[in-house]
Amino acid sequence: MFSHEWSIRILFSLPSAFVVGKAGSMNTETLSACSAALPTVFLAVFPAVGLAAPPPLLLAAPSRLLLTDSPRLVPSVSPIAFLAAFLIAGSFAGVLGCRVLRRARSPAPVSTAATASVTGVLWLVVGWCWLTAVWPPWWLPVPLVVTTLVVPLTLADLRHRRLPDVLTLPAYPLVGAAVLVAGLSGPGVEIMRRACVAGAVFGGAHLLVHALSRRALGGGDVKLAGALGVALGAVGWVALLVAAALAGVVSVFLSFVPRWRYGVPHGPGLSIAAWLLTVFPGPQPEVMR
Repeated sequence: MFSHEWSIRILFSLPSAFVVGKAGSMNTETLSACSAALPTVFLAVFPAVGLAAPPPLLLAAPSRLLLTDSPRLVPSVSPIAFLAAFLIAGSFAGVLGCRVLRRARSPAPVSTAATASVTGVLWLVVGWCWLTAVWPPWWLPVPLVVTTLVVPLTLADLRHRRLPDVLTLPAYPLVGAAVLVAGLSGPGVEIMRRACVAGAVFGGAHLLVHALSRRALGGGDVKLAGALGVALGAVGWVALLVAAALAGVVSVFLSFVPRWRYGVPHGPGLSIAAWLLTVFPGPQPEVMR
């Protein structure tokens, strides 16, 4: 017979997020194990994005990368220079995230090199999606803000098993501002209304789990879920369900790391799911219009 805690896990489709454990920093062996498992994680979660972004959409964009120009650039601007600018700007955004974590009241330092390089590469991917018209130009602020936030938060959760307020709380106005700019530049107020409601629903669901079992889900996870729920809501209602499933899959893979066999950080799963769904939102009418 399932215990009360297992019933909660099944109910919210986030089974691995609710494994009982104690917080602890990630040692070198754990980091190596995570790095080795990362390709397997993406091979598992990326096909699931097909629920929101079918393969034809994801496979059509790389072919457009072969074009020597883009209708979204003036003729005097090289696509390579444009993408290089995104890479550099993203790296600086990653360094800024590191500095914020280091200077917090409760510091949660992470590797500056890792944060800068990962953020820079992911910004480059976002820039490529804009350049190749994977989605409308007005959507650009949302994936950029999500990328800037989730990379340092993911590394902090992996290393320190916590999501510091110094980034989770500012995430609300930052994501909200990005959705506001996107909405005013594109489909209008409807996308902003849905984003606000979705953030409350997604964050509220995590808050309910936290209230029922504090050992199952941390307070930082609840705060992050609310902010990311705003971005996911801008994508569409289906994105909330897909994000919950993807986050669960990532957390299941992390549970195989010996260090986290009895306690899995849920922030990385939420972050990866939110990034994939905001960068590759699929044929959602609100985003692909």
